[in-house]
Amino acid sequence: METSVVSYQQSYEGLPIWEAGLSITAHDSPARVTSSTSSLHYDIKIGRPQAPAGTPEGSGKDLGEDELLTVLGISRQPSGPDSVGTERNIRINSRRQLVFQYDPAQRLHPEVSEEARRGLLQEAPPTLPLPPVPEQIRADEHYVVTEYLFTYPMPELGEVHWRAFVEPSTRSVLYLRAFVSCATANVYTTDPITRTGNAALTATANPGTVTTTNPGELNYWRTPVTLPQLPPTSPQGLVGSRVSVVDFQTPTAAPPTSPAPGSFDYSVPSDDFAAACAYNNIESLFQLMEGMGFNLATYLDGTTFPVEIDHRSETDVNAHSFGNASGTGMGRYTCGLVQSGSTVSMSCDARVMVHEFVHGLLYDTVHSANLGFVHNGGDSLAVILHAPDSLAPDRFLTFPWVPAVPRRQDRQVSEGWAWGGTNDDRGYQSEEILSTTMFRIYRSTGGDSSYPNVRRFAARYLAYLQLRAIGSLATSPITPTPDAGVFATALMNADHGTAIFEGHPGGAFHKVVRWSFEKQGFYQPPSAPTPVTAPGAPPAVDVYIDDGRAGEYAPYLENFWETTDIWNRLTADGGTTHETPILNVSNYVYCRVKNRGTQKAHNVVVKGYHSRPTAGLVWPSDWQSMTTASLSVPGGLASGGSTVVGPFTWTPAVEGHECLLMTVSADGDLPNTETVNGPLPPARLVPFDNNIAQRNVAPIPGGGGVEALVGAFAGRRFQVNNPYDRTVSVKMEATLPEPLARRNWRMKFANPGGPAFELGPLASREVRPRLIPGGGFQANEVAGTTISIRSLVDGMVSGGMSYAIDAELHEPPQEQLGRSTERNPSREAAARLLDCLDLPNNDIQEVRVRRVTVEIDLGPEQ
Repeated sequence: METSVVSYQQSYEGLPIWEAGLSITAHDSPARVTSSTSSLHYDIKIGRPQAPAGTPEGSGKDLGEDELLTVLGISRQPSGPDSVGTERNIRINSRRQLVFQYDPAQRLHPEVSEEARRGLLQEAPPTLPLPPVPEQIRADEHYVVTEYLFTYPMPELGEVHWRAFVEPSTRSVLYLRAFVSCATANVYTTDPITRTGNAALTATANPGTVTTTNPGELNYWRTPVTLPQLPPTSPQGLVGSRVSVVDFQTPTAAPPTSPAPGSFDYSVPSDDFAAACAYNNIESLFQLMEGMGFNLATYLDGTTFPVEIDHRSETDVNAHSFGNASGTGMGRYTCGLVQSGSTVSMSCDARVMVHEFVHGLLYDTVHSANLGFVHNGGDSLAVILHAPDSLAPDRFLTFPWVPAVPRRQDRQVSEGWAWGGTNDDRGYQSEEILSTTMFRIYRSTGGDSSYPNVRRFAARYLAYLQLRAIGSLATSPITPTPDAGVFATALMNADHGTAIFEGHPGGAFHKVVRWSFEKQGFYQPPSAPTPVTAPGAPPAVDVYIDDGRAGEYAPYLENFWETTDIWNRLTADGGTTHETPILNVSNYVYCRVKNRGTQKAHNVVVKGYHSRPTAGLVWPSDWQSMTTASLSVPGGLASGGSTVVGPFTWTPAVEGHECLLMTVSADGDLPNTETVNGPLPPARLVPFDNNIAQRNVAPIPGGGGVEALVGAFAGRRFQVNNPYDRTVSVKMEATLPEPLARRNWRMKFANPGGPAFELGPLASREVRPRLIPGGGFQANEVAGTTISIRSLVDGMVSGGMSYAIDAELHEPPQEQLGRSTERNPSREAAARLLDCLDLPNNDIQEVRVRRVTVEIDLGPEQ
């Protein structure tokens, strides 16, 4: 499935209106329009101011370079080089006419104000001393202006490219932007605090020798990498096909060269190490995008390669990203220091370089260093990419290696860090609001998992969505981003439009995206108080089956199959407690559904499915509709309402407590089972959609002592599937309640391979868990606890089975009619004997004991 964006530029009397138009996002398979974004202007009346007295003759005509200097409030600089070695002369690159709606608050970049200069790495972009706008120019009025794209150097920054809108009659500048932005830093492969958790490994720590074996020294934590995209030269330099390390700005630090084939091995505080990091950290981001399937030639169609980076170009704690001369692509990057008092370049902090790289992407996509509602979104991408394996002591600190920059991603809505809150300044503080929003998505989609591969996939897919969302803004005209909702919609569209990502169909994350922006204060109801200090409103209709999170998506659910708002009854009596299903006869499932939406839900339909006891099920192929496939809720479901739906008649056929899956839908709120872009394991489906819930929970006896609990697993078995079309490694993990684990109880797997084995593409294997007893326990100690078994496929949770210990049960529940409910000690002993002998027991028909020999050795008399 692909996404198409059709855009229309609004014009007036043949002239384009700045950032005005209509964009429609459509998906195929099936063909449908999923969203539209309008920035159309209405009731346009062109202001025609008169030239004030004293205006030079020729007003209304195109300006020459000397005239433009005057209009910008700049007196002609004396000839001769300035501090950065360039003559401060202006150069006009292009002109065009357009219609512009004047906004005094946006005349200069919002971060130019003194209030925005909050600290290091929050330096405002450069500006020029513009004369005041004459009284004839009125706010919100439309004017025909001339756009000048020009180049004018600035001290300490060198050559800078600019955009200015000039009203010709009054020769007043209504809009000015420099194509340069300030931010953060560069490479190791990650900073040493993130990598080790040792907060003492700051940029001022002892580097040691390049051969140091001391982990308390900076050089110890360098990572050997291959520098890609470097054409071989002799000597070998750092000039690649996409990135070139160049010394174009003071202080002077020539990039290193190395005898072919090239070995760039330098100490961390050195200029040469900074150069190697500069190359690697920018090139690795291009590699990341290519690896995710992005076509760099089309995504970055305004960028001329190689982009340049100066690894040692500033003397303070800072870094910059520059646009090209037209403001339509990446230009170059400059790097200051990580920390005052050190000589370590910002190019050595990969997180900061991600931030700067996003500025470069925005130049190409929206022709600006910034998004309309936030500084750039680079902080959140930096955090997400480095979060999965981070050992930083404070996981919520955005740049742990840059002490002068305390930005965070755990900001509280109640403290003003909401969309529309007191700290929503569209600049650096809004950057923290977006980082908090995006980090919540990451945490809820796997970032809070205890398994590294789950965290890594969550990070990669969310990073992919962010990159795709940024790319989708490159419409003609560009899609304005006046508020966070535009970006939230772009993220959701990116998820909907992803056919496949690293073996996983798209379309499963979008509800978590919407919810996270809601939790950060967006989607406020009408007439809500401002500034915002509370979460936003849920969707108008949001029906759900409670999995313990009240219809929300935090915390992350590792055991997503433990929903108890689905239960089975042996008779259609409307009871609300779960009963173990009986095989080959009609059973009856009930499900409780709720509506957290702001409006009444109409046409509410619940559907029921079941499957043999299995971990690693795939939707839809492994699921079978119940005999009662669906039931409607008469009269709909009120906002905040709750109702029990059932009975769903079904007939279980496989012993071991079959898996149950229920979905609920309503007008305007479909489950992902009906929209996802392909077959998907429940681990990527169930926990990210509150319309779907799964129950793989079987009751076992806690009131019958050791023998009854052990007997509950005698002969128990279930399937483990490989849901992928590749060979995978499977690992089974069991978690026992603390009272049992403390008494040395453990779980054994009596199947071939035990707890670890390989499975071929789409293959399955029967696993046989056996509970090995330890010390005795009291029923009240284990009441309400659960024994859970997880299946890990290539280190990612694919599913599992859980066993709820019921202190009221004294015997394992029976699953067949006519079988005695009394425990069979002989059968249990036979099963344990086979397990001890590691004999497969699935084909054994009978066990007979013919002789018992007991030998007792007595010790010496005391």
